[in-house]
Order: sequence, then C-alpha cells, then structure tokens
Amino acid sequence: MRRRRTLLVAALAALAIGAGSLVAGRLASATPGQSASAGHPAAALAAPGGQGRSVFASTASRVSTAARAASAPAARPAARHGARPRLALRAPGRARVAARIKVSVTDTSGAGGVAYHLCVDPPAAASSCRRTALMPGQRTATTRIGVDSPGRWLLVLGTGYGERLERTVDVQHPGGHIRLLATGDSEIQEVDTDLATGLAADRVRVTSDARVGTGISKVALFDWVHYAAHQVAAVHPDVTVMFIGANDGFALKDASGKWVQCCGAAWVALFARRTELMMSSYLRGGRGRVYWFTLPIARDAGHAEVFRAVNRAYLMAAAHFSSGVELIRADQIFTPGGRYTQTILYHGHSVDVRAPDGIHLSPAGAQIAAAAVIAAMRHDRLLP
Repeated sequence: MRRRRTLLVAALAALAIGAGSLVAGRLASATPGQSASAGHPAAALAAPGGQGRSVFASTASRVSTAARAASAPAARPAARHGARPRLALRAPGRARVAARIKVSVTDTSGAGGVAYHLCVDPPAAASSCRRTALMPGQRTATTRIGVDSPGRWLLVLGTGYGERLERTVDVQHPGGHIRLLATGDSEIQEVDTDLATGLAADRVRVTSDARVGTGISKVALFDWVHYAAHQVAAVHPDVTVMFIGANDGFALKDASGKWVQCCGAAWVALFARRTELMMSSYLRGGRGRVYWFTLPIARDAGHAEVFRAVNRAYLMAAAHFSSGVELIRADQIFTPGGRYTQTILYHGHSVDVRAPDGIHLSPAGAQIAAAAVIAAMRHDRLLP
C-alpha cells in the first residue's frame, strides 16, 4: 500500500506543471480542468513594497521580469568606425549560497562606449536591474553580485542594439540540499509526508512541524506569530509551506484592547496582520520563499463562513509582498466555485479529495496539494 502511495505521489509530481496554474501570484489561478487565463480574477497579487532587495552594490530598480528590463532600449552611443558592439557576459556556472560572484561584461568588438542593462533574476524573487555602460576605451566592466538563496539565478544583459545575453548560475548550499519547512495545523499532515517523498530526489530536506489544534487566532493556546520567528531561527528554511486555519475563528483584540469577533472586515484585517507578520518571518529578509495554502471550503456552514473569512485575510496579507509569498489556492483547487465538493476532476480523473469530516483533505487530496507546491517550486527555479 505504501509503495502504491509513493508511486502516486511521483506521478502527481510529474504532472504537476498543470497544477502550477493553481498558484496565485505568478500565473492566473484556474479551477481543476480549466486552463490558466491571464484575465482570471484570481491572478497575480503583486503589490508595492515587500521583501525585494538589490543584489548590486549600487541602487537597483524593481522590474517585473529581467527579460523586459534587459530588452528595453539603451542609449545608442556613437560606435567607432561604424562598428556594431558585441558584448560577452561571463559568470560562474555554480556558486554557494551567500557567495558574491564575479560577473564581467566585455566589449569583444572594440567599438567602445556601449550602454547596457544588467538584470539579476533570483529564483522566486523580484528582479533587480541597473543601467550602466562601458566607457570609450574600456574593454571590460566587472561587478560582484550576492547570491543569498539556493536555486537557478538568471543573469540577463541587453543593449539598445538588440543584443540579449543570458547566463544561469546554479546556487546551492554545501551538499546541494534545500531546507523546506512544512508547518501548520493538522491540515499540513500527510501533505508534509508527500512533499518529503516527492522531493527526495531533488535533495530537499523536509522538516515537518504540525501543531495540531492550534490556530492563528487561538492566541491563548499558541502564539503563531512568535513561534514563526522561533522556527526560522531553528531551521533557517529556504522554503516554508504553511497549511493552517481549520481551528480558527476566535475573537482577536484590536489596538484599543477591544475584542473583535469573527468574521467581519475588522476581524479579517486583524487576522491578516498576524498572518503578514508570520509571512515576513518566513521570508527571512528575502532569503526565503513562502507557499501558503488557502483553505478549501468546509462542508459545514459554520466552518465554511470562518474559512471564507480566513481566506480573505490570507489574500490581504499576501498582497503586502511584491515577491516571495505565493498562495496555493486550495479553495479553488478543491472547492471550485466556492462550494464544497467531495470529488474533483483532476487531470481527467474523478478524485475523492476530502476526508469524512468535511474539513480536511483525503490522502489523495493531500497528494494533489503537495504536487501543486512541487510545481510552484520548479516554476520558480528552486528545483531542476
């Protein structure tokens, strides 16, 4: 039985590119059986601010993608003797996390006076770009770039002359592993095991930390805001996968000390603030990546109301980060149209995805959830 389960996890991971359309913040979300559409209302959650950081010594500007910035027209200097500049971009193919790699741009034509954009696109984070130039008579320019998280970093160089060069740097911890923290309440259970199984070949070390019966709003029992900081200090996760909320719906105190009951706008805002603080901890100043599950709507009407409020809070919290946080839209994957359903159509097959309690996922549902995370990690260049 365990072997069949392992094979199913591997098969789902192989099919997981299709599940990538169900991740908010990068591709438009789609319900099972639908294709992603750029106009879908649950598309990207990017917003100003967040955890972006420049990898250059000088000030860098935030762009949506390195490719767009690198292909933007640069000033066209007068080239000597009508020669068309030809540049070479050199960088190491591999580097260790926290290294400062040497990147050089060389004018191989001798034309001189070449302006260009150099963009650094880290895995699962916002790109940083700067515009600079080789001065007349200058053959090579060199810069140092800090690579502070594992994965495939993309360097893109572009000029107004139409040149576009790319180099990839494979950044790894010693031993080549990635540290993944799978945490939350009882909903993360089984998903964490499936992640460990599906990612074993990719040298991902999964630390499981399920705190059963806890909730972000159950502060008297367990304070997740403080515990998130503790987890980060202990594990230093490159990736955090969070699945929590089944036990929430408790009153929260506002700034005046007044208790606010679930599930109106004021409660959602307070819950979102606590979630935002947790997300910020897991981001580790831009060195971490967060995949956060929304809640599939419960069968019971009372739980369903709370789950919808929690999901609104998750959307609100994630919108504060321009990069680094993505919502895995379990509500859309497992409850398309916002209605409870026991089965879904997944890659052409009807799958029973809910546990008998009408709240948790079934073993098959947990495998689909894990496959969505794996797909997101591959898309974000955290995995080969």
